[in-house]
Amino acid sequence: MKEGFVYLDPRVGPSKKKRRSHDLADPLRHEGLAVRMQKLNSADVAFLSHDGLKVGIEIKTFDDFYASFRRGRLAGHQVRELVKDYDRRYLIIEGVWRPMPNGLVGVRRGKLWRTSWFRDSHGLRFNEMHGHLMTLEERAGILWRRTMSQLETVKYLVSLYRWWTDKGIGQHKSHLTFAREADPALFSKPTLTKLWAKELPGVGWDRATAIVKHFSSAQSLALADEKTWREVPGVGRILAKRIVAAIEQEHHTREA
Repeated sequence: MKEGFVYLDPRVGPSKKKRRSHDLADPLRHEGLAVRMQKLNSADVAFLSHDGLKVGIEIKTFDDFYASFRRGRLAGHQVRELVKDYDRRYLIIEGVWRPMPNGLVGVRRGKLWRTSWFRDSHGLRFNEMHGHLMTLEERAGILWRRTMSQLETVKYLVSLYRWWTDKGIGQHKSHLTFAREADPALFSKPTLTKLWAKELPGVGWDRATAIVKHFSSAQSLALADEKTWREVPGVGRILAKRIVAAIEQEHHTREA
């Protein structure tokens, strides 16, 4: 494999309902990806990451996933090959399915939800299926994703490719962004001084909090000169001048 290309295996799986990989070629090219058809030992889609890691993606319709799960083909052969061939592995299960009240997996067929699909099938228990997928994640390192349509599958493949190739894995730092705790002051009634400070030019709520900590009263705020205003965190020379000018203008307007 060469960096910069998405490789698709053109072979057809044992299920007649399994999509040919090359059906994804044109949609992926339309998204701007360079696609090559190539026989892969395992996976339906593969590419090299920015760091040179081999990424392999197996794509199954729900029916094909069910068949390979029941017959042992997935765990007995495909999982071993994916683990052997790729550094990062994904399983996409495409279809509309959900847990039913009776504990079985229901699959959308037109307007109906069906819980069995083959003559020898009595249905698949949701806990059994979910447990199998969790084992694939935790023990084999195969991350599974569900998509509802070919369009969603294509969009996910594009997103996955971009994430792995736009930059190195060490440059992804979203995990370092943590939610900030809300300031308790936001849920309390602001003082008259804070309300007034917030309305001054270039201040707003954030600077108003620093202002009320600096001035003991609204009167001291109103009488402060530019030098005193510059002592407030976040207030520089230009902003201090604007604030003093606005207060003086308000004072002269009231006198007039």
